[in-house]
Amino acid sequence: MAKREVLLQSIAVVIFAVICFVFFRFACSADLFRKEQVDDLFTMSTFLSYLNKPAWFVCYAGNALISIVGLSGAPVLVTFVLLLEWWILISVLKRFRVGEMAPLYAFLPIVLEWGTYCHPGYLLHSILSTIVALFIFWRYTYIKNKWLSMLAGLLALPVIYFLAGNRLNIFVLLVLFYETCKEPKRWLYWCLLLVAGSIVPVWMGHFYSLTQEQAYLYPHNGLPAFFPPILFCFSLLLLQMKRFREMPCRVVPVTVMTCVLLALLGSVIYTYADF
Repeated sequence: MAKREVLLQSIAVVIFAVICFVFFRFACSADLFRKEQVDDLFTMSTFLSYLNKPAWFVCYAGNALISIVGLSGAPVLVTFVLLLEWWILISVLKRFRVGEMAPLYAFLPIVLEWGTYCHPGYLLHSILSTIVALFIFWRYTYIKNKWLSMLAGLLALPVIYFLAGNRLNIFVLLVLFYETCKEPKRWLYWCLLLVAGSIVPVWMGHFYSLTQEQAYLYPHNGLPAFFPPILFCFSLLLLQMKRFREMPCRVVPVTVMTCVLLALLGSVIYTYADF
């Protein structure tokens, strides 16, 4: 990793962490985090109730983490979770051979997550579900055998749905983009992945007694929850252009990208914040 990239990444982490914490600590009321609280969470009956729906892992983890840190510690928790997602996004971008600007590019979906979390209906489990899908994809990219990667890609779909709900869209899109760059003639695998990604939510939703609409959305509240990961997927299309993918870490590109991120963050907060 180049020294300029390390410096950019270090500065970005510090600035983001400070601004994010200050925002959620002082600009938002504690009511924003009460949406995550659940009574009697740490009982066996409550835990088993989470297993009755898909995405049990991220739903329980989101509620449990908020309960552990309390309302006063929630700003730190949200900041940490967003930084964790940012770090995984950088790791994913590096698998697509994105250069020195990867730390700033990775903030595009993060500022959307930040702003959308200000909405009362957007919960921590939506961010955690994206992290699970991204992490599984990141590990998938290290599989070198094409037949093993095909098997792993197809088996990952029910696993993701079981743990994180319908974040299959981001996983499928990322796999398609990655395999297109790596080996552009795996048509059969692409078709199988697209078909399986469409069928798995309905098939598994049947076991959880979900309607078709619920199966495709669960556990997210509405379409806005899908915007951050989808934005990241389609930003990868732009990064296929060499001038963006290999853009050097210079003053002008960093300044322009920072302005874009701040403008995006401000517009999303203005749209979704309810305080």
